[in-house]
Amino acid sequence: MDLNLRQISVVLCVFTTLLLSNGTVQVMGLYMASILEEFNVGSAAAGWICSLAYATQCIAGPLTSVVVNNVHYRWVVMAGGTLQAAGMMTTYLPNSTWALFITLGIIPGLGASLVYISQPIIITSYFTKYCGTMIGIAFAGCASGVFVLPPLINFLISTYGWRSALLIQGALIVHIVAIGATYQLSRRPEKKADWNDPDRDDKALKQFDETGATKSSGISSGWFPSHIILLMDTPILVLVYLTSFFVNMAYTAAIIHSSNQMTISGYSKDGAFVLSLLGIASVCGRIVQGIVVDVFRVSPMTLYEVTLIIAAASTFVNPLINSYAGFMVSAFGTGFTTGILFTVMYVMLLQLTGTSQLATAVGMQLFVDCLGIMTGAYLAGAIRDITGNYKLGFYVFGATYILGACVFFPVYFADRKRRTWTAVRNVDGEKD
Repeated sequence: MDLNLRQISVVLCVFTTLLLSNGTVQVMGLYMASILEEFNVGSAAAGWICSLAYATQCIAGPLTSVVVNNVHYRWVVMAGGTLQAAGMMTTYLPNSTWALFITLGIIPGLGASLVYISQPIIITSYFTKYCGTMIGIAFAGCASGVFVLPPLINFLISTYGWRSALLIQGALIVHIVAIGATYQLSRRPEKKADWNDPDRDDKALKQFDETGATKSSGISSGWFPSHIILLMDTPILVLVYLTSFFVNMAYTAAIIHSSNQMTISGYSKDGAFVLSLLGIASVCGRIVQGIVVDVFRVSPMTLYEVTLIIAAASTFVNPLINSYAGFMVSAFGTGFTTGILFTVMYVMLLQLTGTSQLATAVGMQLFVDCLGIMTGAYLAGAIRDITGNYKLGFYVFGATYILGACVFFPVYFADRKRRTWTAVRNVDGEKD
């Protein structure tokens, strides 16, 4: 790979930013036991509180995509880091669950949304060659946060208490502001990626956007018209987004409640480790995704469909497990498959919409993901409250992956048909 120092630094900056920002909102479940103990609420309500920051990050996607389209991502990242840190720190004060919904959920979630949605734009601004691999490496920061942060958070909670732990986490997130200040103006490729063109990465894309904001290609600057027009231009996105809803529904149930599941199964000291293993596996999945797509030239749609089926199998096995090793294997399978699914989603959106509309497409995807996040976290907690365990919940969420694979199948079939038609056309062209 021919990478210059600036490109390497950009990947490291995005990696670190996502580790601190997205990693934090994904491991909020570690505070669930403390919230249950101090505020005397049910598992469903506590699960909702712990997942609200993640959900807000997603539901604010359409709004933050407008910000990214019109404001340089340098300022978007700095503003998002400031807002997320402020929310975490002010959670030191509340004495009611309703206040936690705001300080631990909505405020950090809005900041995380501003940070998150700008990251794929930053990567695609600096890379045309091996873009899928770079997205995989950079977005491994999300998963790295999942295995780096739990031991730290557990240590902080046991040493200083959960309120002080959030205060220290907020101080760490302030570093995102400094990272955002390092970004400079960069190139803005305006073409859609042609995955059937072997030379696509070497073609010069010379258009620039001197403001650092993503160009809208004539789409209305208002967020509602722009998102509706995008769906009208690319209706197959409806199926992609619906599948993403099911994936996030199943994944959030696992990431929020896996720690508590280990506790009630008799492994109370290993709840944080299972989250760390999920994160390690997710890092592996994200890197493998880049290699499969960029090196082996496997279609992102094919990889997504196959991975959905594997994720379903991994989830169905979980209720049958009674051993520590079994829980670890199941956690690794869940982390690995979702690492692929989350990262290849951006490659698919880039292929379907092009860089010029990527922020809008990602914003819509995050909005749909929110519905899955809120549904999964609450439903898993509610099932546990009713049955006393998580076994039925994992059967339900395994079936959710299968449903997602069925919904996504027309997208996979259409892509396969398109690639077959393109290959035939190329052969005919060579004969002529």
